[in-house]
Amino acid sequence: KRFVSPENIISTVCEHFSTEPEAIRSKRRSRDVVLPRQIIAYFLRDLSQLSLQNIGEMLGGRDHTTILHGLEKIKNDLTESSFLKNQLEALRVEILGKSS
Repeated sequence: KRFVSPENIISTVCEHFSTEPEAIRSKRRSRDVVLPRQIIAYFLRDLSQLSLQNIGEMLGGRDHTTILHGLEKIKNDLTESSFLKNQLEALRVEILGKSS
């Protein structure tokens, strides 16, 4: 596994969802911000091997348990949504493409 920079993950996911990184780090909890935030946490955990605490700090000072909850939510949604699964696969390819 190669190292992927957290900045690359954040910018790629934000671009995909037409969201600003500042919104991801904000206290906002609307779905249009929460989903990209959870997806960023998913990729940060998977591709950069950061701790839950470090991911929380990168995403606006969130508690590690909040990050864990978001990761569980994405994993559960992946089993139920082929649309989300396809979105994540496309994002993974884009993130890894930018990292090579």
